[in-house]
Amino acid sequence: MTKKKLPYYALFTLVSIGLAGCGGSSSNDGDAAANEKPTRTAVSVKATSTNITYKGDAEYENISPSTGYHITEDGQLGMRVNGLDLGDGSGVQKPTIKNLTIKSTSSAPTAITYGEGLECTEIETGSAGIGDKFDIVVSLDSSASMGRHASNFANKIVTFAGALEDQGLDVRFAGVTLGDAFATLSDSDGYTSSTVKGTLGTPPSFDSSSRPDTGRELISATAMQEFFTDISDVIGTGLGGGDIPENYLAPIDFFNKNLNFRSDSGRFYIAIGDNCAHTSESFGSRADSYSNVDDWKPRNPEDIKNELINDGAAVNLIWSDLDCSGSHYDMRDIQQATGGIFTLISDNVELESLPTIEAVGSKRHNLACTIPTTEDSIEVAFDVLVGDSATWSIKSILELN
Repeated sequence: MTKKKLPYYALFTLVSIGLAGCGGSSSNDGDAAANEKPTRTAVSVKATSTNITYKGDAEYENISPSTGYHITEDGQLGMRVNGLDLGDGSGVQKPTIKNLTIKSTSSAPTAITYGEGLECTEIETGSAGIGDKFDIVVSLDSSASMGRHASNFANKIVTFAGALEDQGLDVRFAGVTLGDAFATLSDSDGYTSSTVKGTLGTPPSFDSSSRPDTGRELISATAMQEFFTDISDVIGTGLGGGDIPENYLAPIDFFNKNLNFRSDSGRFYIAIGDNCAHTSESFGSRADSYSNVDDWKPRNPEDIKNELINDGAAVNLIWSDLDCSGSHYDMRDIQQATGGIFTLISDNVELESLPTIEAVGSKRHNLACTIPTTEDSIEVAFDVLVGDSATWSIKSILELN
């Protein structure tokens, strides 16, 4: 695929559309009552498929916004959409939602359109100081090839976590380090913080250095700072490795499936590394004797990418400028497909000073809408306009309970 490199000064932004309940007006007129659209509430939602299509020329076909769904406290449908940096010097831009429709997936359904029967209300979200919710997973390559970047970025993450909290955001974190394995811990490797865990056990023989994580539960900014301070103290200029590619895909996949995310929070990943990613093919059979090898062994990248898109999770990279080929995977493919941002790894990257930290809370376009059907399966479709003309069509099939 043709690579479109995004500007390095932007890291990420999350733009949200929350679909909360908005009831229709009542009427005593019999004909009006007969024409009222049926509605429902729900307790959970799962996107079984999400298709994103760019509607213009080839200029932006390799980047796209992504959307995620949740159920609000009052049982209505919530939706999140990522903004994008189009590479025109404007930074990350807020999207405009157009042509929104919701319909049942049953036979011969009728789509209900926003403004033509679908009742929605625009909601002002203000700035970052209103307690917007975000769940952020940071993965850090701690192998020897990272050199000074290993501990350097561990320290940058410490500052970054505090800066986000200072913005007034309701933010929770998870952290993981990686080489060929991840989420491992040996008692002899010198970690002292209680935040440091080895969710997948002790280090395997193919990657004997500990690659700790923070566990399956989200943690506070303070705990995240404590975790990466301990990481920085131990890893120095990186530990071990053994081969050039590293296992970048499997940790993202593992935490996307196993971390206890908040259902109404924006979900995204910041992955920091300097190599191509192992695939199942390049990872080989060297770990097949371990009972949890399937957790370490990367799945098909397309399957991982599609699940991230369905969950509305954006993967943002702080990475080297690489040309990955053969059996290895280019992480920019998953970054672009999920609407994430690429930033070139360097000593000059200061996470807490990036302008998108403030944009996280302020660049949101929210709606409040009813669910105009009593069915369990619905189709949500809309267009997303970014900038003057870049437009994507998004269509998701959702299962409600």
